[in-house]
Amino acid sequence: MKPLRTVVSRMADAMRSHPKLSRMLLAGLLLRLLIMPFFAHVDFLSEYARIFASLRQGNPFLYPSRPILTLIELLFLKLTIPLLPEHGEILLLRNAMQPTAGLSDYFLFVSDPGIYRTLFLLKIPYLLFDMGTALVLFRMLSGSRYQWTALRLWWFNPVTIYAFYIFGRYESIALFFIALTLAALQQEKRIAAAVAFGLAMNCREIVFMYAPLFILSLWSGSLQKKDVRSLIVPLGIVIGFIGLSVGIRHFFGSHSPLSEAGRSEADFGFALFGMQHGWLLPFFLWYGMVGIWLFETRQRNPMIRFGVSVNAALIGFFLFVTHSAHYPSWMMVFPAALMAAGCRPVRAIVLFSAAWFLYWMFHTDAGVFTLFLASPLTVNFFGWETLPQRYAEWIGDARLLSLDRLQVIVHNIYASCLLYWAWKILRTDTYDPVS
Repeated sequence: MKPLRTVVSRMADAMRSHPKLSRMLLAGLLLRLLIMPFFAHVDFLSEYARIFASLRQGNPFLYPSRPILTLIELLFLKLTIPLLPEHGEILLLRNAMQPTAGLSDYFLFVSDPGIYRTLFLLKIPYLLFDMGTALVLFRMLSGSRYQWTALRLWWFNPVTIYAFYIFGRYESIALFFIALTLAALQQEKRIAAAVAFGLAMNCREIVFMYAPLFILSLWSGSLQKKDVRSLIVPLGIVIGFIGLSVGIRHFFGSHSPLSEAGRSEADFGFALFGMQHGWLLPFFLWYGMVGIWLFETRQRNPMIRFGVSVNAALIGFFLFVTHSAHYPSWMMVFPAALMAAGCRPVRAIVLFSAAWFLYWMFHTDAGVFTLFLASPLTVNFFGWETLPQRYAEWIGDARLLSLDRLQVIVHNIYASCLLYWAWKILRTDTYDPVS
């Protein structure tokens, strides 16, 4: 408990010594508190229905690909159940054998009189880790003239606000550990960085993709014994955390309370790269180029190497593979952290955020980006109609301005903004002098 008390004490000291920080956090907090009770994607119900089923049957079920995350959710739900309507029965799926909630379950969920209290309470962990990331970034940029800009870039970012509180996903938990990884690398604490990175890997599947880049980021480019030895412990920690999921699952038991869920877990890789398998080759080529950049760059600061390489790899992922509207939140911690090293990506992030919103307004389905986004209010008051449906009705048979043509245009705008972002972070002349 002593480390936790130390962290809380430091946060309190920072807020007391920076009244501006308190005001900024309070403004962002009020925004989040206003949003939290009113929005949720069907995936939010699916996630907590599995957690609730585990608690009811006394058989904790942890995804082998994200055991730390599900352990956090299990513990929080156990503490929260007495405060939920009918002690959590709102999370009970009508068909106990199905691994994910269907639309009929979702309609019942969002129509429940206690839905707003449920959504608010169950998003509190996301809020706590979100705020923790903001404070980690603020501390990373202590003394920098970009400190407040970086904090705004994270704390008022529409992509992360959508992902955590409107779509209602747990991305903030993994991103908190990524922020800790960056902070530890900034201070040259390699073992602490490896532990934080290992925890992040066990919170979200996509982080496994960062592992080779993390190890290469620690390498100085030399094959001298002292340089190779400095990699051994962090590499061992990362490998140990990769095996952690297997150990945790074996300890808690391997059977899911939802029989189909176990099989669906094995397909997480296919789900991650789904819908556009034909684009995997250019993504892997892009990933290889990022690896070459790590070998060739003169920049030896491990925080810069890790932040730039992972951010660039994710940009390639969103250019070539597939994603949902909330996935781009994975990228948002890196530009804010890189500002600690002198990078100035603000314009690129603002343009990307606008392009992201435009892209998803015209490349959406009813469950992701409706006219009122994803929310119980959509079902009860606004229906499922989306902007593409409205546009197609309005434009009629005018082929020159058809929906398909418009989608191609906004997709190209989105891709251009991604490439501009990549150019901004890969320009090493914008960073502090090579260490």
